[in-house]
Amino acid sequence: MSTARRPDPATAPLFRIGEVAKLAGLTTRTLRYWDELGLLHPSGHSPGGERLYAAEAVSRAGRIRDLQELLGFSLAEARVVVETDDVDVLDRVRTEFAAGTPTPARQRALLDEAIAANDQLLARLDDTLARIETFRSERAAKGERLRARRAELGGPPGGRGAPRRPAGAAGATRGGEGERVPSRTRQTRATPAQRGAT
Repeated sequence: MSTARRPDPATAPLFRIGEVAKLAGLTTRTLRYWDELGLLHPSGHSPGGERLYAAEAVSRAGRIRDLQELLGFSLAEARVVVETDDVDVLDRVRTEFAAGTPTPARQRALLDEAIAANDQLLARLDDTLARIETFRSERAAKGERLRARRAELGGPPGGRGAPRRPAGAAGATRGGEGERVPSRTRQTRATPAQRGAT
């Protein structure tokens, strides 16, 4: 086991905004927007005025991105999670471990703190996910009721009131040709003239 010390966080290198964007899988525009919202602040600026970020900011950016992409959180919901004391505790523990090798007694204390904070964060996330699942179930039931009502009315599908499958739903096709539509592809609506021609 290596006993080499890691760099002191106070002297650790800072990342330029483009580097943070690349590491976190984001755009520089997104990072600037998050700075305006107070979600992710740079640690400083270069002499030329470019934003500079510490490694902790890279982790925070990735955490916010994951909350949005994986869990569907809004930025306001992501803010609540990343600004909880539990996340601060985990970041502080990580920073203290990175600063050097604490004594075994201190390591045990830090790990106990991290376990407790992580458990509390998991409980909050479980609660949030349960609420999201409840909301999703309600929307799915509503969709089924709407489709049943539409089927009762009969008539050809089409126009604004046509039943559609949710984006990314299995079996979504384009033009009735059986061609799969990628989940991120935007479909355009037919013009009245095009609808009349079919």
